[in-house]
Amino acid sequence: MRSALLLLLVAGCAAPYPTPEARIVEFAPDAARTACVALKGPVAAKIGAPVPVTGSCSTDPGAAPLSYSWSLANAPAGSMPIFGNPDSVTPTFVPDAAGSYRLKLVVSNGVVTSPPAYAEIAVGACGGHSPAAVLSASNDAPRVGDTVTLDAKVTDDDTAIDCAAHPADFEYAWSLIDVPAESRAVLNAPAARAPSFSPDAAGSYTVRLVVTDPTGRSATVTHRLTVAPGSTAAKETCGEAPPVAVGRVLWPGPVAECGHGFIGLDLKGGDRVELDGNASTDPDAATCGKGGALDFAWTLLLTPVTGGKSELESHDGASSVLHVTSDGAYEVRLVARDASGLASPALVCSLYVSNAGAQN
Repeated sequence: MRSALLLLLVAGCAAPYPTPEARIVEFAPDAARTACVALKGPVAAKIGAPVPVTGSCSTDPGAAPLSYSWSLANAPAGSMPIFGNPDSVTPTFVPDAAGSYRLKLVVSNGVVTSPPAYAEIAVGACGGHSPAAVLSASNDAPRVGDTVTLDAKVTDDDTAIDCAAHPADFEYAWSLIDVPAESRAVLNAPAARAPSFSPDAAGSYTVRLVVTDPTGRSATVTHRLTVAPGSTAAKETCGEAPPVAVGRVLWPGPVAECGHGFIGLDLKGGDRVELDGNASTDPDAATCGKGGALDFAWTLLLTPVTGGKSELESHDGASSVLHVTSDGAYEVRLVARDASGLASPALVCSLYVSNAGAQN
């Protein structure tokens, strides 16, 4: 589309003050054509897209420098378009609604001001559409404990080939807005296109999605699921599974998991072995949503004969540090306990330390 240029035409003025010449034009896009061509009709534009307008073809008979003054003569009701740099030869104009706009330009040579020239801009609906979404679930009649995956099919007329006002990039915001009173269910990825959750109580669940396009326009849709009770066996065992303790050696590296034989550690003159139990899990969290924070108990079971002063820095945190005083074999026991008091089977971290000693 050829850019719209504005020039101003006024009646002659008595010397010595020449009147700027003006006419409404558009500039030929072909670089070989340098003349200004009369504008034949309204400039077509999209909502939210800059409209290239310029007054660079304006002239003054006496070759005096010109100043420019742009303004908005007419706009659709309620429209508040962006109109920046109104004193520039090339202002910034971005329409925000469909309809007809009329831009006015006045130029001055410092003595004489021209009558106004106008450019008509016709803006269609392209660029002003909001997205639409249809929600679906992998299972519309799940039972307690099932995994339900949600999905959204999003459409937006602004992304159609004949419009292409913006790319088909959307932001997703999912939430569970209505669940049974006893439910503690949560979505695993609220900002993803297809999150999932596991209903933990029978009853009605309502999911809401707010989808937003790159222009900030959005749509809100909901989807309702009815969840049936789980099996009797699942109810009887829910909350009775003990935690699983997982211990790792984080330092010195590389990271190694406990419980698979002795882990050889070269301390290079240091005395620290960093232990971590954060990877421990509670199966009840996945099966019935009753899992919670775990408590930990670290115990130093074995040290070398010469390692009597070796000790654990912490006995009840999710992680601990073993301070060693000599080379040799060490064993540290980890037990995890859940909120209901169930304890994991004991996990033993077997370590063989070399080059232990105070740092120089």
